[in-house]
Formats: sequence, C-alpha cells, structure tokens
Amino acid sequence: LNFYGQIFELRPDVLKEKREDLLKLVGLAKVRRLTLKHYSKGMLERIG
Repeated sequence: LNFYGQIFELRPDVLKEKREDLLKLVGLAKVRRLTLKHYSKGMLERIG
C-alpha cells in the first residue's frame, strides 16, 4: 500500500488515512503487523 501511495504521490498523512481505511475494509486492520507466515489461508487469499 505504501508503494502505490508513493506512485500516486499521496501526502504521508493522506496515505496513512487511506491505508488504514483499506485494511479495515478487507478485515486486516487487526493483524496488519503480522508477517504473512502467520496468516490463515483465508487471509492469504484476501491479500492475493
């Protein structure tokens, strides 16, 4: 998400807000600090 925010030249404050909104939308806000090896199969499918 940070990578795409930088591509679209979003300000850091806007990027932070949008990143949090997107993580909440897909149900990953609570686990955003975990590495991928700790995610369930369903969460990995959401990520892509």
